[in-house]
Amino acid sequence: MSQTPSALLHASALVQETPASASLDAAVLATLAYHDLLHLPLTSVQVWRYLLRPRAGGQGTGNRGQGTESPTLRDVEQSLHTLVERGVLETANGFFVFAGHRARIAEWPAKHARSQQKWRRLRRIVFWLQCIPFLRGVAGTGSLAFDNAKPTSDLDVLIIAAPNRVWTVRFFLTVLLDLFRLRRRPQGVTSDRVCLNHYLAADALSFPYQSLYTALEYARMVPLIGEHTCWAFRAANRSWMERYLFSVFPDTVHHKKSLPSSPALRSTQRLFEWMLFTPLGNALERFLASLQRTRIARSDRSRGLKGRIVATNTRAEFHPQSREAPILAAFNARMETLGLEDRFGGQADSGLTR
Repeated sequence: MSQTPSALLHASALVQETPASASLDAAVLATLAYHDLLHLPLTSVQVWRYLLRPRAGGQGTGNRGQGTESPTLRDVEQSLHTLVERGVLETANGFFVFAGHRARIAEWPAKHARSQQKWRRLRRIVFWLQCIPFLRGVAGTGSLAFDNAKPTSDLDVLIIAAPNRVWTVRFFLTVLLDLFRLRRRPQGVTSDRVCLNHYLAADALSFPYQSLYTALEYARMVPLIGEHTCWAFRAANRSWMERYLFSVFPDTVHHKKSLPSSPALRSTQRLFEWMLFTPLGNALERFLASLQRTRIARSDRSRGLKGRIVATNTRAEFHPQSREAPILAAFNARMETLGLEDRFGGQADSGLTR
């Protein structure tokens, strides 16, 4: 998370010299600064799509400016090229970075190729998960959704289960992926293993842990199966996400990475659901919930670490060591350097345990 002081100070001076016209410039710089911490360059379309919304009224961490009119793509492109002309940013191959960080652009092709390779692996694995009873949606998240995977990166997914079946879905997913050694285990091999770290019930899609970090995480999520259900999750959280981002795009079209439905696998799923959509299935859910929660409570990774462990009837989340806090701390420091702390600084995490 290195910085380039001269470029940042130059950007700070620019924003302070032209306060009347620099509001969009400030948002563009804040957006690039966040992704720069991840060593990511952005295209003009990406800057526009993930443009950070300034805080309404300056200092304070509460209400953000939902009423502010969203800039157009052309507005963002004009701002980017103005910042390039003034020496604050550099551009090459359609990407934009802070001056002095052109290496981010040079690194991109290898990162992109690596990420696409991991996407292909994840899609092959997730295709077979269509047989899992009560599984309603799977979306790719984490570094893969940013196309920013490292060689050692795992494959993060968001799982959406049918109502009252979160723990049944988790049990079957764990058994199936463990059988083929495809699941990431604590302290085990991480590269190219599926990380089953987040489950939601389809009737409880609203996400209570809200921050700039989680807003960008779910703005970038990629549906793999159950596309309609994944977009329903986005819609259920759009109002709070737009406190941090200008636009959370309503994805109503088919995503190119979304998988085709398999009639054979779906038939298997329906057969299992027919057998388990009974009082016996309800009893099994209660038993599996009790069994898994007991194991989670006994796990060392759920105690004393900076992250979040949640285990309820509608949500299961396992982020014992989250990157959220250090990324937001670095972003807040970057905003202070840029002189943008009133509009974008002071970002709090989404409620991590200490």
